[in-house]
Amino acid sequence: GVENRTALLQLVELLDEADRVLLDRYFGQSMSQQAIAELMGVSQMQVSRSLAKVLRRLRSHLPEDA
Repeated sequence: GVENRTALLQLVELLDEADRVLLDRYFGQSMSQQAIAELMGVSQMQVSRSLAKVLRRLRSHLPEDA
């Protein structure tokens, strides 16, 4: 609901700039992991691992029923 969206947005603001940019490129701009990797000069696997890490951190701070 709205509460979860608000909580998520607040959590995203606490992330460092690189993590926010990564989330924006993947979810906001719908870029593929490969496209992000090429832009950043890293492997697709590194992007995949970074996304997983950031999403785990966000999920750990949201309520179980979110």
